[in-house]
Amino acid sequence: MQGSLPYGSLQWCLSPVHEKTHIPNLLYQIYKSRPDLQQAFPDPFGANQTRLLKWAQIHLANEYFIGDDLPDRFSIIKDTSSFSKRNSFFKWALSPVHHKTHIPNLLYQIYKNRPDLKQTFPDPLGTDQFRFLKWAQHNLASEYYIEDDFFSRFNIVKSEVLLSNPANTQAPSHLKKGINLVGYARAEFGLGESCRLAARSIQSTNIPFGIINYPLPNLKSMDFSWKHKEIVDPIYNINIFHINPDLFPLVYKQLGPQFFSGRYNIGYWHWELPEFPEEWCSSFKFVNEVWVPSSFVLEAVSKKTNLPVTRIPHCIQVQCPEDIDRHYFKLPLDRFLFLSMYDTRSVQQRKNPIASIQAFQKAFAKDDSAVGLVLKINNSHNTPTEVRELQKLAQDSNNIYLIDQPLNREEVNALIQSVDCVISLHRSEGFGLVLAEAMYLGKPIIGTNWSGNTDFMTTENSCPVNYTLVPVGNDYGPYKHHQLWAEPDIEHAAYYMKKIISDQTWCDRIAEKGQETMMIHFSPSVIGDIIKKRLMELGFV
Repeated sequence: MQGSLPYGSLQWCLSPVHEKTHIPNLLYQIYKSRPDLQQAFPDPFGANQTRLLKWAQIHLANEYFIGDDLPDRFSIIKDTSSFSKRNSFFKWALSPVHHKTHIPNLLYQIYKNRPDLKQTFPDPLGTDQFRFLKWAQHNLASEYYIEDDFFSRFNIVKSEVLLSNPANTQAPSHLKKGINLVGYARAEFGLGESCRLAARSIQSTNIPFGIINYPLPNLKSMDFSWKHKEIVDPIYNINIFHINPDLFPLVYKQLGPQFFSGRYNIGYWHWELPEFPEEWCSSFKFVNEVWVPSSFVLEAVSKKTNLPVTRIPHCIQVQCPEDIDRHYFKLPLDRFLFLSMYDTRSVQQRKNPIASIQAFQKAFAKDDSAVGLVLKINNSHNTPTEVRELQKLAQDSNNIYLIDQPLNREEVNALIQSVDCVISLHRSEGFGLVLAEAMYLGKPIIGTNWSGNTDFMTTENSCPVNYTLVPVGNDYGPYKHHQLWAEPDIEHAAYYMKKIISDQTWCDRIAEKGQETMMIHFSPSVIGDIIKKRLMELGFV
């Protein structure tokens, strides 16, 4: 039968190499040209064929450019499925329906419109999946589409490749199993801390790893806590990038295709609104998978890609120096202190420190000497107008204290330790790191009950503040006017502030429960196990 198929036709490409395998001709031709695949899957027709098929579903459309002119030929798909226009048709068509099956989206859409297939293969995603795949390899192209030169799209000698070019940049044969952790490892801001927390989680496992520091110009990068793990070259078979998708095209250009070639590339991405930015979607082509810190971000990203998206929370572990206390920050010793903090680069309208001031002023008199609100602003020099606005709002209150000088990581930890409660009336968060860190340190926390922080905040371990979803209204950096975010209930926040002061037993109980939540569910070893389990599922460690 193989001899009767035109070489290069779609039917030939999809047909199995021989009757005893599920590996199609096209995949086997690519396999024979790729030393990295031969090394990873030494028995492609036997013990390794399932893993090789899985590799193809995840990587083939990513690594080889395939024209998008076929959807019109598959009229049944055009009529019944609105596949994502943000990625190529082939990327959608080849991706598995879900991570527990080998049946690709294209085949499953055809199945759902064919009564004869439903009768023949009643369990297509389970027990019948390999018989169904066999049917597709022999029949799909002949029943829906035949093209005599389709194989030319995959010219093994002169292929146009997005992430690796096996003709010009063969995958390194010397790669070790392990992780190249790429990010702002020395930078003193949120994404830098994200990279360092990942290092802490990975270190709790037995997975070898090295850190490749990616410096940003005009950014303070003085955290050398992981310098001992820094490496120059990506020597391992997995890249994990703690770099957001808006910068990925530049990162790819600067690092070069060889940095990505032959490795499994994971983007650890943050985002804070329900809709992932359309202009960032082009960065999906540079990675094989996306990791996110919360269920909220997972939902937003998953809507825009067929790539696997996995929730890997930040680990939480806060180390505080013993010699830094309220004296160090010139804060009063004789009162209950609330703390609200934000970085101007994270957009003031999103972090919403004004709401914390308003809630405090509603809860307590401006001269109440039993309480105080500490407002910590990072990188205040970037937005002097915003800072003056906050100063004006607080100027009549004798119990509001502004800290706007730069602090290193140890000083920030000590500041959180030195206060009694942390409040964040944000409009949206991807995770809510400061709230989680305060919980770890045994502080009661008050936070808007929406977005990423709801993964760890409950009424049993914290003070979740009511909110109303409202339009963003204006464009604030990457946050566009048409999206939604939360408007926290100031009255409800003020109620919690007064209750924390007045009910010590309840306050101690939620603080204890919050600390327990962090210790049990967000420790480096727990998150490290999640990372290890995912990479084991993929067969890379």
